[in-house]
Amino acid sequence: PFVYRDLAKSLPADWPQLDPRLVDPEGYFISTSAGVRGIAYNKNLVPPDKAPKRWEDCLNPMWRGKFFYDSRPALTAFQNDPKTREWHLKWLKELVANKPVLMRARLQSMEKVAAGEFPLYCGANYSHAMPMVEAGAPVAFILPDPFPLDLAVAIHITKWSLPASAELFAVWTATKAQPIVEEKGYRGFPWIPGTRISKLAQGKQIIICDLACSRKGDEYFAEHGKILGLPGMK
Repeated sequence: PFVYRDLAKSLPADWPQLDPRLVDPEGYFISTSAGVRGIAYNKNLVPPDKAPKRWEDCLNPMWRGKFFYDSRPALTAFQNDPKTREWHLKWLKELVANKPVLMRARLQSMEKVAAGEFPLYCGANYSHAMPMVEAGAPVAFILPDPFPLDLAVAIHITKWSLPASAELFAVWTATKAQPIVEEKGYRGFPWIPGTRISKLAQGKQIIICDLACSRKGDEYFAEHGKILGLPGMK
């Protein structure tokens, strides 16, 4: 019953402000976490002078047929944003020419990189890579500039819930609780100061797949699959 944007106006002064991009325009839900993707690699297999820094480094012929890439569109924000769309589609076609190993199991693929079975993973989840980095695995994770962000974990309010309490919890999760979301789940928004992801993202452009972008998911999935040459794509 309460409009999220109006509710956000009454937040305590020491809380981060609610980013308007997180709120469904029709008011049905609010996004409370971020899906950030970059490049992960095995430090024992990738020489320091060959360590990736840009998305274009995934196109290096030395990785031909030896690196992971998700068969699902993990970089949809780049497909959607007018500033990155043409660049990304060109990059994707060149990536296909470099013979990536296509997969779907993102965590398992990250585990294979950590174990030394593959040197590189282009489009790796920050939330999968960073726990391995901090656990001491021979893994590095970098955020190229720019990097994509998907809005995730949409909290809906069911009609039998206590609306005020449920909405306050959702807003708290998307604002004040973000350091906890980042610490425990590696899913914080990069614009929340003082978190690991904010330090990693400092000075870099974030390309967001917002709610309007997510509604085009089927269209982008088909476009992505066609470029990859997946069976059944027209």
